[in-house]
Amino acid sequence: MATPDCICANWRSGSADCKEVGRYTCKNCLLVVPAFIHGGETQVQFGGTKYLWGNVPSLDVLQLRSNEGNDYKGHLRLLFAASGDFRNVVKSIARLPEGYKQSIDVTINDRDIDIVARNYSTLIRKSDLEILQQRIRPLIEDICKKIEGKLPSTTLAKTWTFGQRSMRLVLQKSSWDKLLAYLDTPDGLTMERENKIRAAVTLTESRKDYRDRHLLFQSNYHRIAKHRYWIDGLLLPFGSPRDDFKEPNPTFFQTADTWPIRDNGDPLNGWSSKEVEDTSSGPARNDIYGKLFYYVRTELRGFILRLSNSQISFCLFQEDASELPNHLETGSFSRIEVSNISDGGYLGIHHTVHLMAPLLQSPLVNPHATLITLFMNAVEEKMTSADQVASMTPHSPETKRVIKYLPPTNNGMSMGRYSTYIIKVLAARDLVATYDHIFKRYENDLKFSEMAQYLGGAVKENHTIIEKWPFRLKLQPGELGAQEEFDRLLCGGVSGKERFRGHSALLPSKTVMTILCPPSAPSLTPHEQDFVFLVGGSITAGSTTKEGPSKVIQLVAQMNERWLVYFKPAVTDAPLAWAQPKGSLICVNKRARLQECDFFRAKSVLQNILGSSHGGERASSDFDGPSSPSSRAMSLAGITDPTTPHGMIVAMPQTREAIYLKVLDATLTREYSGNEDVCNFWGLAEEEFYPGLRSRG
Repeated sequence: MATPDCICANWRSGSADCKEVGRYTCKNCLLVVPAFIHGGETQVQFGGTKYLWGNVPSLDVLQLRSNEGNDYKGHLRLLFAASGDFRNVVKSIARLPEGYKQSIDVTINDRDIDIVARNYSTLIRKSDLEILQQRIRPLIEDICKKIEGKLPSTTLAKTWTFGQRSMRLVLQKSSWDKLLAYLDTPDGLTMERENKIRAAVTLTESRKDYRDRHLLFQSNYHRIAKHRYWIDGLLLPFGSPRDDFKEPNPTFFQTADTWPIRDNGDPLNGWSSKEVEDTSSGPARNDIYGKLFYYVRTELRGFILRLSNSQISFCLFQEDASELPNHLETGSFSRIEVSNISDGGYLGIHHTVHLMAPLLQSPLVNPHATLITLFMNAVEEKMTSADQVASMTPHSPETKRVIKYLPPTNNGMSMGRYSTYIIKVLAARDLVATYDHIFKRYENDLKFSEMAQYLGGAVKENHTIIEKWPFRLKLQPGELGAQEEFDRLLCGGVSGKERFRGHSALLPSKTVMTILCPPSAPSLTPHEQDFVFLVGGSITAGSTTKEGPSKVIQLVAQMNERWLVYFKPAVTDAPLAWAQPKGSLICVNKRARLQECDFFRAKSVLQNILGSSHGGERASSDFDGPSSPSSRAMSLAGITDPTTPHGMIVAMPQTREAIYLKVLDATLTREYSGNEDVCNFWGLAEEEFYPGLRSRG
């Protein structure tokens, strides 16, 4: 057949119409079909499997002003259970109010040793490498020499103290050895070799269409900066000299032939695009990586300055997040941030809350203590084909809104299905949509409303740390700044489908026994004088009554250590269950912080106090006899003089309508019953037991 006037570039072997390699387009036909349309092996993610940089913007997990308050005097304990890079740690510490002077404990965990070991730039200066090898390496090398004979699976910890700051590192022996290797450049890895390895991922020909699609959404200036970054991998202002950056960064390269990150890995994704855009970069106003350089440097400077005048301790783990409860104190953390391990592809929300909620401080200790969960994939998982089709129609709200941001022009642009305009519209449609109804479907399917009942963590309705949908468009088309907001979101990084949820620990729903001993009293257990014990029996109904025992615990903890407090089931309740699982006995130290303790250490002491010799007996209801539990407890605690200012509070649930409280003191003995009297008791405690203590009734 004769060669057509326009040679079709979509010709394939076996075509009957054309035998030549295409150079022009046919009518109603594209020159090529982009790789991201027809798919194939390159449709999947390309490159390494490591996430050394964050893929959602950094988060201040404290937001102290909106929660505890800028004048908060409590001790802060933060847990980053699946940290990824440490951007959230940096932002949270750097954003602390200047007036906050209390101590801070930060626990950071990630199961990937590449994350725990940290990283910086792909190429570094010789002076940077010397710091690693001369100041950091000897610290790690000393530990590795001391543990040479240990089994690879042995977990070992080391704490370094620097003035009022400390860092504790907990690793298996095999990971200690790997960490040492992270400080040495692999044999044979030169700057030229490093550039070739990285370019084989970031600039491979098979991914050219994907890079072009990414650049389609960028401004002309940002395209230049992006391409420069793909070439050299250096986070520097565009015009900065690069001559000194000749040493491959050993924390990136554990072998001499592998680039560990995906080709779309970008440090821009870990920080707020608006905050980065608003950062001054001097005369080069459109140098996006220069802006990121100055922005991150400012964040790090604020972080370091805060460290210099704070009492702060860091503890680093390399564990699967599901193992953390075996290493950490129950009821001790002000904030727990878990990234998106709550997504269905990881631990899932049920398992995450079940594991992490018990680690939160009780609402009675800190009502602002929060578990922060992120759902990155929930919307995609629950979106149906009907949902997708509905948003694609010409008259859908999504389409109408997109057109306001991306109005079609009459400059002759192609409107074919592979045109750049259509590709932009299809991508933008997802950005302008709202997904509340889809996430509600997700919540209903996973029974979020029942989570508190079964998992011990309540969903927080007020989002005081981060918005529910923080990356959703906030402004309406036409409003001041709306187009800029849309353009930033279209550049990539986040999708607008990311959903955050906050959770709090529940008030205890079981009877609680607390014994607080005077400093001079003999030890009740080999290692602890103070403990909290969870026993069988339910607290009576009604919000006031239900909170009673826990409020007593908090009240007494804030009074002084000379008070004894315990609770026990009434005669009609179930027998005491001595076969409690490990972890049900929790110790309270002098700072009212909780930690686990072996139940069996205190078993005999508790039996003596309660008047039970074995698990099958019920607790005695006689509080007045000379051999009653109260008198035995007083004797056991070393209270021999009844005129000394010690006291005991005994709570005994009797019915669903009433709770029995009895106060034993040298100067006061009163009995109260009924729900209203529970509230009255707090005024009594403030007035006659500890003047000046704020009433909690």
